[in-house]
Amino acid sequence: MARDVLAGHTGLRQIAATDAYGAMLLDRFHRFNEWEQNLDPDERRRLAADAIAVASEYDVPDQW
Repeated sequence: MARDVLAGHTGLRQIAATDAYGAMLLDRFHRFNEWEQNLDPDERRRLAADAIAVASEYDVPDQW
């Protein structure tokens, strides 16, 4: 499954619609969303800056 996602053969939405993975992915999404909503503004900015720094190491274009 992970190889298919990384190769572009399938997407997370397709996998989330399956009985095998849907409930687990939805649960993890809700847990992540709750965590993200509870971040204080300083922590949110720090994490965003860290993510931009890591992405720049991989030559990913800045889309923000």
